[in-house]
Amino acid sequence: MFQDELGSGCGYGIQKGEGKTFMENVKIEVEEIKTEEGVFMKNVKEFLQNVSAVFHKVGFWVLVLILIGTFIGGTAMTWYQKSQMNNAIMLGGFVYDGKVFDIKERIR
Repeated sequence: MFQDELGSGCGYGIQKGEGKTFMENVKIEVEEIKTEEGVFMKNVKEFLQNVSAVFHKVGFWVLVLILIGTFIGGTAMTWYQKSQMNNAIMLGGFVYDGKVFDIKERIR
């Protein structure tokens, strides 16, 4: 007798249940396939839940790193601009876009 992937017969009634009709054997095979599809879908759902959990964990750390990078970048930019402004004040002027500007203190 020919065997398919599931190990069941071709519906001849020899392997599934001797003495059962063809339609009863077909119903048994359909129920087995439905059960295997249910197991497959359960495995797919578990896999997708795991992928979703990993995605959320990675996304959280990406957001944390972006916030840390923003803070460090803002702080470094402030320090750099203050040092450049202190240098310009000491020199009494600065050059911007090829033009020379004077810096003078205003007295209130």
